[in-house]
Amino acid sequence: MKKLKIITICALVCSIGAIFMSGASATSTSQEDIEGLISDQNNIVDCKDTKNKVLAFLGKKDINIEYKGVMSTCSGDMILFESEDEKLYVNSQTKSVEGVIFYKSLENSTEVQLNKEKAREIAEEYARSKYRAFSHKKMQLLRSDLLDHGDAGKEYLFVWSEIVDGILTPNYVSVSINPNTADVISYHGIERALEVGLKPEISREDAIKTAIAQFKEIEVSNVDVQLAVMYPEQDEQRLTWIVNVDGKDNGTFAQGGQVLVDAVTCEVVLVDPYL
Repeated sequence: MKKLKIITICALVCSIGAIFMSGASATSTSQEDIEGLISDQNNIVDCKDTKNKVLAFLGKKDINIEYKGVMSTCSGDMILFESEDEKLYVNSQTKSVEGVIFYKSLENSTEVQLNKEKAREIAEEYARSKYRAFSHKKMQLLRSDLLDHGDAGKEYLFVWSEIVDGILTPNYVSVSINPNTADVISYHGIERALEVGLKPEISREDAIKTAIAQFKEIEVSNVDVQLAVMYPEQDEQRLTWIVNVDGKDNGTFAQGGQVLVDAVTCEVVLVDPYL
């Protein structure tokens, strides 16, 4: 649980994977066709340029897609578009496709015919073809799981994250694979320039003390720590200590939780108790 929580917050803090699987969309403010211009909060988006990048990403000559709204994430705003077969998430600044879900690939996903290693090979090949920085960044596979969504089906989920000098960065790519058909279900890739230094001013030991102090009524049994560049607030990077504090089992529920400590100021950014 501890390692998974680190991966979830660091590598997937801006992920839209849950939206992918649920099929949910941001609140639509318009149903304009992509050939027009989108006006949102006084910003005009050139949809022709966006459409060309979508076509290049999908490898199609033409596509009929509609504007569905804007979704704010911690690493920036995403413009949502939808076609009959796909939902796409486009970076509002660069107009590059940073996420996609393929609706048809969700079908027939209740059985597992594909082993994990083959699924990983398919996912990595797709990641390398869509995430331009995959080869030259120090991407490491942090998650490779078969997820069971009950009646909604199953998926293999693979997540790679960039690690620099042992520090997790905001750059990551995730690909999910249908375990029955071997089709790509979803893709999400974030590439951001590092805007903060990677040398902490708060020591690991002080971060641990600060984190433990957030749980006053537990007896600590274990502590895991990871240094990461994160987006606690929208468009604001911080060098952060991620501290998982485990309390001794009291026989009722898990004790402790995860604490994010600013590695420069020692501010407690987040306290997330175990459920």
